[in-house]
Amino acid sequence: MLSYFKNSLQDLKEIIKTRAEQLFIQNGIKCITMDMLAKQLGISKKTIYTFYEDKTELVTAIFEQKMDECRVSTKFDKMRSENAIHEIYVSLESNFEILRNMNAAVMNDLHHHYPALYDKYFKFKNTFLLKTTSDNLERGIAEGLYKDDIPVDIMSRYRIGTMMISSNILIFPDKRYTLLDIEYILIKHFISGIATAKGMKLIEKYAQKYETSSNYERK
Repeated sequence: MLSYFKNSLQDLKEIIKTRAEQLFIQNGIKCITMDMLAKQLGISKKTIYTFYEDKTELVTAIFEQKMDECRVSTKFDKMRSENAIHEIYVSLESNFEILRNMNAAVMNDLHHHYPALYDKYFKFKNTFLLKTTSDNLERGIAEGLYKDDIPVDIMSRYRIGTMMISSNILIFPDKRYTLLDIEYILIKHFISGIATAKGMKLIEKYAQKYETSSNYERK
């Protein structure tokens, strides 16, 4: 009985986190209050505070989990990919839903209202994601898909520096494009710029498949 009670509490904690994540992704973090979250879940705000001390703790739990999930999925995407270029498209497919639905305000809110957590994300980008990008470039060169004279460190840092630039409201202030549109266009042009003739053929192959399956409209 005690075990069932503990499991039920754990389930409720996950339900709260999952619904909060959905609301934050769709609307931004700042505009979603704990009162709004409680109303969405049909529970009291006091119940939420049983599991999370405050909104900061809840936001932290969500984003730390997303970074952990990214570490796992990124390694899995590499393992199941056919080559370096396919790895890029597999990763895009893995992140399709979150990029399609994410409100651009999310990263802005994180930067301005949760600086400690944003610093963790910044470190994550500049360690794990930088290494992942560098490994992909090295893999592509070895496979003859990327030009062998590209400066791997510089291009890796360039790619990481432009990652999620789509959420910068100073650069993209309107809603003509989704984050998915922007990120896809940037990564496709990035790999096209470093690809060999052999690599370009694969880009076209995977791009056609990706754009067809995602109903992507060429821009």
